[in-house]
Amino acid sequence: MSRETARGEPAANRSTRVLEESIKLFAAKGLQATTMRDIAAAVGLTEGTLYHYFPGKADIVAAIVDRFGFKGNDVAAILAAHAGRPLDETLAAIAESFIAVLREHLHVTAFMLSEGLRLGPNPIARRIAERLGALFRGRIEVLAKRLAIEDRNTAHMMAAHFFNSLASFWITEAIMLHRPVSPARARQFINHLVALITAPYALAKAQGRSGRRQSHGRIARRL
Repeated sequence: MSRETARGEPAANRSTRVLEESIKLFAAKGLQATTMRDIAAAVGLTEGTLYHYFPGKADIVAAIVDRFGFKGNDVAAILAAHAGRPLDETLAAIAESFIAVLREHLHVTAFMLSEGLRLGPNPIARRIAERLGALFRGRIEVLAKRLAIEDRNTAHMMAAHFFNSLASFWITEAIMLHRPVSPARARQFINHLVALITAPYALAKAQGRSGRRQSHGRIARRL
């Protein structure tokens, strides 16, 4: 049987509401400016009762990061589903999925990315850095393997550029400018980014075909 509060609300529900309201406050005010008193007021608790659930702000942040911290990596599944498809279609699908991950928990994304920009040497910062690393690192590694088919030397760099550009777009739109990222605007940016990523590969292939034609022409003239 689940433990209940004095008002009859399950303790697990109360803890979840603490995390949800904390996320909103952290995203709006910043981690340092938000106090335990602010969080207690948002949830409808006394500050003393809040400490019964979480000993401190660092514990709230740790719970938020562990629960909502971008643990999934869908790139491999998308690559498998798009096997044999043109690279631009595959990259567009990966980008749309990544934006969907950021959009799914908007306030968590805003909090983690904005705080991640000013990380300091403390346990909270390290926990956020770990989750941000999980958000990017696994996706970059998987995409780099696909891009290595196009150019082994630049694959990792281009994969990192791809995801960093998507995150920068999201930070600018949703966090700095405080405006919702509409599907149409996201699609416009994705199309532009995909074109930039695939252009060097298309050029290299065109130059390779041209070189082969010139080589064949020289051989034909000798014959």
